[in-house]
Amino acid sequence: MANNSDKIDNSELKLLIKKRGSCKAQLTQFETFLSRLDGCDGLSELLKTELGIRMKKIELLQSDFDKLQCEIELLSDNVDEAYADRDQFESKLFRLLSVAHGLLAAAARYPAAGAPGGDGTSDAAEECRGGGFVRLPQN
Repeated sequence: MANNSDKIDNSELKLLIKKRGSCKAQLTQFETFLSRLDGCDGLSELLKTELGIRMKKIELLQSDFDKLQCEIELLSDNVDEAYADRDQFESKLFRLLSVAHGLLAAAARYPAAGAPGGDGTSDAAEECRGGGFVRLPQN
């Protein structure tokens, strides 16, 4: 029979995994945002600013994820699975940050001529002249 300490550890582990899920969801939202921007012919100043802000938030997210993941790894019975989760998250994070840096670099080299976005909206799909979606590179 499991003792009370095991039950506490299990419920704490479940809570940590749920919080980690929030980090993963934020990373997926960033991926969606980038896929919308990647179809643009150019980025307006508004989109460049928004991308920069979102990049900073994602960089901070790495620290939050790391703290949660360390605790999960300590409490987990399946350490290999926990390490695999870390590897998957970090690989995706670094890939997306690389794409984001590439988009900003391209925007600096090739500014959007008459790019929309001066109306204060931040809907990336409407601000992109191409309006299309492209696939981001996968692992």
